[in-house]
Amino acid sequence: MLDIDRIHDDAAHRPSVVDTLAAQCGVIADFSDLAKFFRYYEFEGLDVATVCGDVELALKNTLRDGRIEPAVRMLATQAPTVPVTAALELLLGKIRDSLNTMQTNDDRVYVSIEDWNAIAEKHRMIWFNLRIRGVAQRVYPLAAPIMRAARRAGIWH
Repeated sequence: MLDIDRIHDDAAHRPSVVDTLAAQCGVIADFSDLAKFFRYYEFEGLDVATVCGDVELALKNTLRDGRIEPAVRMLATQAPTVPVTAALELLLGKIRDSLNTMQTNDDRVYVSIEDWNAIAEKHRMIWFNLRIRGVAQRVYPLAAPIMRAARRAGIWH
């Protein structure tokens, strides 16, 4: 397992990782450009503690009323290896731990509403255009089966 955080934070650890990779894989790794992403973001107008509390409450309610187990079984391709109750408790514990760590850590990125709007605009997809989306919703049900048949027949790649 390669611990990128440790390689970033512990310069003395890097040479041993480079040596191990060279010995086992025959490759000399260069970690000089390694960058660590911020773990915590604070969004203007979003109370993360409230959102986490709402998620915890919703998950506990679905467990209590019996809805989550059938949902997990329906979505899975095989039976769960960890009981749903135990997995849910593990998830909730991770959410709580992360929230506690975030609240005690000042090293976070602040994202204003203007910053978020700029990010959303930069990554805006064509489907956000109502006219294009409307045409696609009407054409796709007709065109998709024809295109699939053409691909199977080797007419269209």
